[in-house]
Amino acid sequence: MPVPARLASLLLLAVVPSLPGQNPPRRPPATTPAPAPVPSVALDFQDQDLRTVLAALAEAGGVNVSLSNIPATKVTLRMGKAVDRAEFAAMLRAVAEANDLKVATAGSLMQISGTPQVIGPTVQQQARLDAAAAEMKLYTFRLKHTSATQLAPVLTALFSGGSISTQNAAARGAAGQGGRGAAATQGVTVVQGGGRGAAGQAQQQQANPLQGLQALFGGNQAVTNEVRIVGEESSNALLIRATAADWVLIQQVLAAVDLRPLQVLIEVTIAEVARNTDLNVGVSGTGTRTKGNSADSASMPSAATARDFILKLTGGNGTIDYNVALNALQTRGDVRVLSLPVIIAQNNREAVLNVGEQRPFVQVSQSIQTGATPTTVQTITYLDVGTVLTITPTINPDGYVNLTVSQTDNNATNEVAFNAPVISKRELTTQVFLKDGQTTVIGGLAGKSSSKTESGIPILSKIPLIGKWLFGNVRETSNTSELFLFLTPHVIFTDVDIDQLRRSVEDGSELLKQVPTGARIVPKADTIGLPVIRRPDSTAVRRPVGGGTP
Repeated sequence: MPVPARLASLLLLAVVPSLPGQNPPRRPPATTPAPAPVPSVALDFQDQDLRTVLAALAEAGGVNVSLSNIPATKVTLRMGKAVDRAEFAAMLRAVAEANDLKVATAGSLMQISGTPQVIGPTVQQQARLDAAAAEMKLYTFRLKHTSATQLAPVLTALFSGGSISTQNAAARGAAGQGGRGAAATQGVTVVQGGGRGAAGQAQQQQANPLQGLQALFGGNQAVTNEVRIVGEESSNALLIRATAADWVLIQQVLAAVDLRPLQVLIEVTIAEVARNTDLNVGVSGTGTRTKGNSADSASMPSAATARDFILKLTGGNGTIDYNVALNALQTRGDVRVLSLPVIIAQNNREAVLNVGEQRPFVQVSQSIQTGATPTTVQTITYLDVGTVLTITPTINPDGYVNLTVSQTDNNATNEVAFNAPVISKRELTTQVFLKDGQTTVIGGLAGKSSSKTESGIPILSKIPLIGKWLFGNVRETSNTSELFLFLTPHVIFTDVDIDQLRRSVEDGSELLKQVPTGARIVPKADTIGLPVIRRPDSTAVRRPVGGGTP
């Protein structure tokens, strides 16, 4: 083949692959590049807001999230190692559930929500709330056990910084605590509050309500924010003028002090041991005087006077038959007097036991000439004699009792000074600390008195050694007494305790066994909590147990 024909064939082969419909030449397959590695992230949060932490986790993990009602809570999240982005969705859910948030998924959206919260007040609303909280209101509180007039000055000093006075609170304007009830006054909001129950230790005197209100609101003075507390005697209630915040504090104090008072039954044994010595030595006898045909006789007492004895010896002519006997008498006696009183006293309340009498004596005697016959005017004064026992117990809740004891024993003697009898006085004051049922003794109160009386014939009774025995009479008396006091306290915690102690006292006395000591008037069933048996036509309902208005 010629050369030009060969070149033409090569050119044709080079053009043929580019023609349509022809298969392209095979090429080597292209290599797929490896995917780029997913980056890992490590986060660290220290006391950050919960909303900030949730938003950061969602952004780091590329999670579509919706946050609503997220509380303002601080959280701490520390990662020890980096975490892939694919794990952030699970971590976001775990943090939300750990803070009591609800998690829901809608497609690619994760919804995290908390409990709907009340929208905070605006500035104006907050100002109104503050003004209402600072507003002075009137509260009432009816006490169950404590005296309102006694507690009012204490609370006034506590909340107002004043001093405590023992004067009547209603009369001087001291404050008292309020209970259940209401009162209305212009410009003051009245709120009911406090406890229920019967008034404890309410006095029968009716207090002037106008004085109480003047004390409560400061009379004609301008109303201030000072806490005022007034005690109302007739209902044993406290009227309190204070803010709502102060009222909360006052209620806490009232709940702590208005408690049922403890009581103690005290067995007292008063024993007096007396030792008496009476010595009587002298001359006694009878004499018979005979004169003529007549005779008379007379007796000479052991304590004869000198005139009587001389008449016997020098009565005239005749025969005297005189029998003389020496009388010597000595007596001794031990007398034991027991007194067994039983007394019940409240905690920190004074109890007085007085067993004795009043001795009258003429203090002033004056003679007034009103006519022919003068008139005597006398002034009589009475002296108290006997035993007075005063006990003030302080009871501890653990059953121990601290007793302040004061005893006075006054007795009239035979001595007289300034036309008045001389009073023998023995007194003691002490404090003892005893356990429930424990007995203590207080003694050593000894008293001694002595007297000596001599009488006889003049001159003869002065003869040494034998004169006062043969021609006179001697009487010596000596009295010695010693007083002992035994005390045994029994603490009364419940009504059952006082019933048991009452039965013990009744069983220990033979006289009380013969006397009906039970209540003669039985209370109605509904007043002691028992069901009421209604008649078919009865409209009675069961009254609530306890005091107060339901």
